[in-house]
Amino acid sequence: MSDFTLVKASKMMQLISKKLLIFILFFLLVQSASTFAQGVWTIVVDGRVVSGSSRLQKASIKLYQEGTIVKKTITPPNGKFTLLLSPDIDYIIEIGKSGYVSKKISFSTKNVPEDKVGSGFPPFPVTIDLFQVVEDLDISILDKPIGKIRYYAKPDEFDFDKTYTKQIQSQLSRLSKNLAIKQKEAEKKAAAETSSASAQAQYDADEEAKAEAKAKAAVKKKAEEEAESKAAADAAAKRNAEEEAKEKALANAEAKRRAEEEARAQADAKAATEAKAVADAKKKSKAEEEAKIAADAAAKKKVEKEAKEKAAADAAANKRAEEEAKSKAAAEAKAIADAKKKSKAEEEAKITADAAAKKKAEEEAQAKAAAEKAAKRKAEEDAKTQADAKVAVEAKAAADARKKSEAKAKEKAAAAAVIAAAEAAAKAKAEESARLKAERAKKQKTSDAKYNTEIAIADKAFGEKDYTYAKNIYKAAQKIKPEEKYPGDQIKKIEKAIMMAAQKQALEDAKSREKEQQYEADIAEGDLAFKNEDYALAKQNYNEALSIKSDEKYPVDKLKEIEDILLAKVKSEEEAKVQAAADLDAKKRAAAEAKLKAEAEASAKKKAEEDAKAQMAAEAASKKKVADDAAQHAIKEAEEKERAAAVKAL
Repeated sequence: MSDFTLVKASKMMQLISKKLLIFILFFLLVQSASTFAQGVWTIVVDGRVVSGSSRLQKASIKLYQEGTIVKKTITPPNGKFTLLLSPDIDYIIEIGKSGYVSKKISFSTKNVPEDKVGSGFPPFPVTIDLFQVVEDLDISILDKPIGKIRYYAKPDEFDFDKTYTKQIQSQLSRLSKNLAIKQKEAEKKAAAETSSASAQAQYDADEEAKAEAKAKAAVKKKAEEEAESKAAADAAAKRNAEEEAKEKALANAEAKRRAEEEARAQADAKAATEAKAVADAKKKSKAEEEAKIAADAAAKKKVEKEAKEKAAADAAANKRAEEEAKSKAAAEAKAIADAKKKSKAEEEAKITADAAAKKKAEEEAQAKAAAEKAAKRKAEEDAKTQADAKVAVEAKAAADARKKSEAKAKEKAAAAAVIAAAEAAAKAKAEESARLKAERAKKQKTSDAKYNTEIAIADKAFGEKDYTYAKNIYKAAQKIKPEEKYPGDQIKKIEKAIMMAAQKQALEDAKSREKEQQYEADIAEGDLAFKNEDYALAKQNYNEALSIKSDEKYPVDKLKEIEDILLAKVKSEEEAKVQAAADLDAKKRAAAEAKLKAEAEASAKKKAEEDAKAQMAAEAASKKKVADDAAQHAIKEAEEKERAAAVKAL
């Protein structure tokens, strides 16, 4: 099975497990309100799969409940997995991977008392170390769980069953020793096989080298023979080619001479035509130049005239503007001078008036101060005289009243002493009674006030969901008034709220881990598809990862990289198409040129052959004529000799 198929299977399993987990979470949240008092809770298994010191990805996690698989998942590259377990169930967790030996763990959530649930349980960490399959190793002990986890009431937590661990530990240790022995044997065997394979490979390599050297020698000999044959053929072909070239050169020279004569004639005709065209063009250009010069002169004259007229108009306008500016400046200067003069006069008048007013005010103030001082001095003298007289009268009256009062006081003192003693005793008794009553009321009032204050603080904290603080304050209020039922009821509500919050947090943490696993699986599948250049699938997986974690930079960068690759690919394909079209066009042009060249060469060759044939025919005719002439001459000489012989015979 390929990595790609495994990643796809992993993703499908995780999607299925994700849906199952969402259903379980929804069910638990819906049922928690009505069944919470009956002890509904969950515990999260926070697991990790390793092989030695390496994290193991693509490991299969199966959760069994009474022999039935209730969840499957595949570990991401970090080897982590998360399982959410419900109460009162015996679970089996099986961990495995292709090529590795599987292991099991038992996890029981039974026998947890309701009063021990409290605020729930923290995630339980588990690390499973898998080893690769080893031939002839007895692994029957691994048919049983390697550990059992259950609830312990005394520490109120889940832990490994120590009794079971002791029972199976010796067997696991023996398996570990046998595994080490088998691994060493496998390493030795592999080393021996490697050594034997190396020797065989060396022999095979030597034989192959010899065969290769022999084949190379045969090839070399054959190549030399072929080269000699080819050299002889090439020499013969060269001679034939040289002879043909000589004949062709002669024919080409003749064809070239005729072509040159025709070209000269065409060139002369063309030169005459071009010379006439040049002369006509010069004549036309000269006429146009002269017309342009005349038009430019007329235009220049018109522009100069318009410029002079405009300059005159501008000068007149400037002169008028200067006169208007001078007139306006004079008027503004006069207005400024008048304003300054007026302002100066007003300022001087104001200074004079202010000085006079100030002097008058000072004189009036001095006069008023002198009058007030004299009046004050007279009032003080009158007040002193009246005070002295009053003191004397009051002193005399006080002395008389004191004498009279002392006399009456002495008369009443004896009677008042008896009454005072009785009243003092009654008053002391009443005050003591009032004091004791006030202290009791104050103590009751203080207790009520403190209780009410604590309840108010606790209620506020409860409303703000600060449960720990609220619970402590309610307990303090209980100590103040143990008979009150309200604090105890609130403490129970807080314990339920804390448990529900812990359960909700555990569910959210499990969901978060599930999302993290899904994200890492999407990234792994995307990376694998990217590596295999399946960019469509890679984009799909990176987008799915981005939908889980929208703020992650890695999938964004990979999507951009894919877009760049696809754009470059499209650009490269377009350039290749353009280049192919250009190459095809070039080939067509080259083919056309080659065809034209071949046709020209064929035509030239045909003409040369025809010329050669004509020349040969002419030479043959000439030779024939010479031969005929020689034959006629010989016949004639023979006839003359015969006539001479006949004459001589006569």
